[in-house]
Amino acid sequence: MTMFKNSRLVVGVIAATFFMAGAALSQQVSQSEAGASAGRYEAIISQLDEGGDLMVIANVEGALKDVVEKLLGAAAEISGATQKPGAEKAHETLTKLNAFLDKNGFYAIDGFGLSVVPREDGNNSIKYFLGRDSAAAGMPLWRATVGGRSRELASLSFVPDDAVMVRTGTADIPVLWQLIRSAVKEVLSAEASAEFNEGLAAMARTKGIDLDKIMGSLSDEILISAQFSKESTISIPTPEGPKPFPQPSILLGVAVKDGTLPGMLAALISSNTLPHIMTQVSGTTITSINIPGQTPIPMQPSFAMHEGFFLFGSTPQVVASAIKAFDQKTGFVNTPEFKKAFAGLAMVNNGIIYASAEFSEQIREIQMMSMANAPGAEGKAVAKIMTELFGLRPYSTAMVILNKRDGVVFDGTSPYGGKEVVASAMVAPVGIMAAIAIPSFVKARTSAQRNSCVNNLRQIDSAKEQWALEQSLSEGDHVDPVGMAQYIRGNRLPSCPQGGIYTINPVGANPECSIPGHRLR
Repeated sequence: MTMFKNSRLVVGVIAATFFMAGAALSQQVSQSEAGASAGRYEAIISQLDEGGDLMVIANVEGALKDVVEKLLGAAAEISGATQKPGAEKAHETLTKLNAFLDKNGFYAIDGFGLSVVPREDGNNSIKYFLGRDSAAAGMPLWRATVGGRSRELASLSFVPDDAVMVRTGTADIPVLWQLIRSAVKEVLSAEASAEFNEGLAAMARTKGIDLDKIMGSLSDEILISAQFSKESTISIPTPEGPKPFPQPSILLGVAVKDGTLPGMLAALISSNTLPHIMTQVSGTTITSINIPGQTPIPMQPSFAMHEGFFLFGSTPQVVASAIKAFDQKTGFVNTPEFKKAFAGLAMVNNGIIYASAEFSEQIREIQMMSMANAPGAEGKAVAKIMTELFGLRPYSTAMVILNKRDGVVFDGTSPYGGKEVVASAMVAPVGIMAAIAIPSFVKARTSAQRNSCVNNLRQIDSAKEQWALEQSLSEGDHVDPVGMAQYIRGNRLPSCPQGGIYTINPVGANPECSIPGHRLR
């Protein structure tokens, strides 16, 4: 009995010891986490601007991975519950993708920061900071998307002076391609991987396009820009009639190590005898492919190699403008608009983002027209709601991207201050619900009206058959609407709920409504 009591005492002492040790360990872990969080806070705030009207700092370490793993758990449950063919294989693929993303630095994001500081010119200095585990800075995913060291980007010098949207960056294309190749091998099934590789091999055999060689020949600087012509316009059809729109053009550019890409394109054109012309600008050959027929937007795909960059444009004129901009230093980077937009921002960076007020205005107009084209007044209501809630108005944005060891900084200017940013976040759910609910309501109402009209047509057809039988009429005979109406409740023809006009048609032919889609099957 005494031994039993003593053993209980020993167990109690041991349990208490473990409990206190666990509590101490928990306190140490808690203190460690608090210290790590405080350190992350200091790292984030050091990249932002204080003294403004908005600052957001968030510790998101592990958050992204937690979300993905929960989704994988849900996918596993669905896979087990449905027992559908391929469900288990799909879950296996997602699991492999999760591991692949983890290995390549996708889950290295550990913090987020935002600051907005009003400026004297009426704009706002805005900074975003995406915190990242410094050990992941050199991982393939980050090198592929934001590149390596910051530098003065040569691609900016190719942007024509009439550019309204510009995006440059130091994304490492060869690393991105290798990342894709690795994903195919490690994530997809052996059959899918073999099919992918065979597709690449077939392209090389039949078209002479070797993507491995092309991607390996590219370097780590890219450019995309949109231009609006200052002289020419195109017409966009609208319910109110054609609307003039500045004629757009697109320019793509990528730094290259050699002439592999243009050489393969030239060989492809030659082997397929594609109609093309070649012109010279500043000693550089521009090759343009002629597209038969007319297109709503002028298109004559053109390419050239100039000063270590492969340039591809929607027209030969935009490629020629890019070459002249680089050689004569008359491009967008030399304009007052660029200097004003990027004043005070670092020109040694990993990329820029620019959109002019004119560009945002034209995009807004297209969006509004698209929403307003919905049937009835509902589309215009959606357009009005979106305009009122989000204050859609012309604005220009200029931002530079800086890749640092512990994260990526987006530094620039915006017409929107802290109040507008918070207000937009607060009303976003309302706007989204309105944008979804109103078109859905329109669709449901339109469907109900169509069904009602089809039911009317059935009544008319039935009444017509009964009247024709009583009158001993034959197929093709004329129908008296007044006479047949006695076989319809109320002794009169029904009307289309959407205002369509009914045509009775002769005996043997279905009655019709003037609105498309309102017809008997």
